[in-house]
Amino acid sequence: MQQTGTPPSTLGLITCLLLVIVCPFFAPTLRADTLLMKDGGRISGKITYQSEAIVRIRNQDGSRTIDKAEIERIEYGPYDPEAEEQEARRVEELEKELEELKNEKEKLEAERNQLAAAQERYQANAAKTNERYNSAIWRSFIYPGWGQYHRGEETKGQIFMYGAGALLFLWYGANQDYIEKRDVYNQSATNALLFASTGNAGAIFTGYFLANSDREAWNAAAQDATMFFSFYVALYVANIVDIYFFDTTEDAADEAAMMRGWYWSVQTRMHHDRLSTGGSSAFERHATLGYHLYF
Repeated sequence: MQQTGTPPSTLGLITCLLLVIVCPFFAPTLRADTLLMKDGGRISGKITYQSEAIVRIRNQDGSRTIDKAEIERIEYGPYDPEAEEQEARRVEELEKELEELKNEKEKLEAERNQLAAAQERYQANAAKTNERYNSAIWRSFIYPGWGQYHRGEETKGQIFMYGAGALLFLWYGANQDYIEKRDVYNQSATNALLFASTGNAGAIFTGYFLANSDREAWNAAAQDATMFFSFYVALYVANIVDIYFFDTTEDAADEAAMMRGWYWSVQTRMHHDRLSTGGSSAFERHATLGYHLYF
């Protein structure tokens, strides 16, 4: 299943970057310097560097370098060494968190690439399996075992094909015997009627005896032909059931394996507490262990 939207790791990374940039300028205990410009403007922030020619100041708009010739006066805010140290520690912590988030993001991207590759393999295998499945079905409808042999189940396919061939051969032989016995019986029945028309008791008995014997042979041949044909129908039905429900090839096993299995997922989010002084953040990690099983 594909998910849309911004991943939690990306949101945490964006939040961390904003905190690194913005946090130093909103802490109430830190120094705020002001540059009074000759053109009447004011620039507030923290002076990070100055020389005889330039002043470098940083605020929420970023770091700027200004010529001292453009500055009328510099007003320095109150300096708090403890706050400065806290700010330095805070920036260091945020940089560490940023590095951890980058590592987590790389790990999640690697997992996502692995899942995408697995999905591609599954789709390709599903298409191949579907084509092989449909092709095997119509072959097995034409002749038992052909579909199984085509999809790679050679032993099973040969059993079905040889069995079907033997039964068809036996049924054909029995059917030919049935036709012969039927013709013989019809001739015997005709002869019995002719013998009966003579009025001779011996001829009538002989004609009846021969016709009755030929009728029994005809019925036995009919039973044999019906038996072999029934066996063939049973084999044909078993072949259809097998081709639909009992695929034992490696591709089918691989597909079934891809449809189930254990998975392990870890999510990392950065929680920022805006109510605390100067703000604070912490990582929240959620681990999930589960088992995929699709029907």
